[in-house]
Amino acid sequence: MCDRITQVQDQINQIADHMCNAIGLLQQSAQPAILPGHERLFSVPVKNENIEFQPKDLPLLFAKLIAKSVKELDTLIDRLPNDDQTAETDVAAIEQLSKANQNATKVFQEAHESCQNLLSRVQAALKDISECEVYTERWDMQDATS
Repeated sequence: MCDRITQVQDQINQIADHMCNAIGLLQQSAQPAILPGHERLFSVPVKNENIEFQPKDLPLLFAKLIAKSVKELDTLIDRLPNDDQTAETDVAAIEQLSKANQNATKVFQEAHESCQNLLSRVQAALKDISECEVYTERWDMQDATS
């Protein structure tokens, strides 16, 4: 949960960075505006030194970056767990998991019993094979001595 909240905070910080950069671009390329009635405050006409700086692609770039960051933030927020869960929904989920666990336990026990039966059959077959080998060796020894 903390990691998700950290991701949301990082995304908000990224949006704030993009917004600050976009505002800086606006300030850099904007014409000075004098409010009516306040012309007397400016004895010297204010000129913007950056008036020749007219970026064509940067406003579109910042708009795309901000839109993309907001989409990612929206996705991160949608992935956060909701607080709408109540004790009843938690109990129902636990009961459902318990039933699934009981069913899995039955399947496991049946598989275990089946494996035990197969193991017993294999051990019995190995015992029979062993006894046959011993009998065959005795038979061969009796034939060799006679």
